[in-house]
Amino acid sequence: MTTNQTHENTPVITFEAYTDDDFDYVIDSHRRIFGKEFGWGEHFMDRVREVTLTYANREKTEREIFLIAKANGKPVGSMMLIEWPQDPTVAQLRLLVVEEAYRGYKIGSRLMRTLLEKAKTDGYRKVILWTVDELVVARQYYAKLGFVCTEREENRLWHPDGTPVMEELWEMDL
Repeated sequence: MTTNQTHENTPVITFEAYTDDDFDYVIDSHRRIFGKEFGWGEHFMDRVREVTLTYANREKTEREIFLIAKANGKPVGSMMLIEWPQDPTVAQLRLLVVEEAYRGYKIGSRLMRTLLEKAKTDGYRKVILWTVDELVVARQYYAKLGFVCTEREENRLWHPDGTPVMEELWEMDL
């Protein structure tokens, strides 16, 4: 999937399917970005590794995809759409991240809209995602798209000092 930009200094943004070569980027980008911006530590990174390894090592349906956003061929973001294990009519979005220097190009919203369109086309009845209260801008965007927070749960693992975050389940009917 390619989206070309036409402005002279604007990078060419492409979305490519995840390959094993992208593993280190996905792990490193989450470590750098969420570590720097929110202070999240190894428990969060263990979760990112687990989710990425599970995706990489299991058989996937045609309705699932993990996209890597690239700017002029360089990875700058990612997002995954998978079938929720508890219900095959529900899709789950995971591992959204965009490099800080590339946030002005709407890569996150384009990843989100691409995967939501895929979910609709592929016949899912609902899309879910987990986020946390600290991701204020992302939560505002999810609400704007029509997602609704349906569940909240305290998590004291992501910050090394045990500072709590509220994990939230957001849902949207398609």
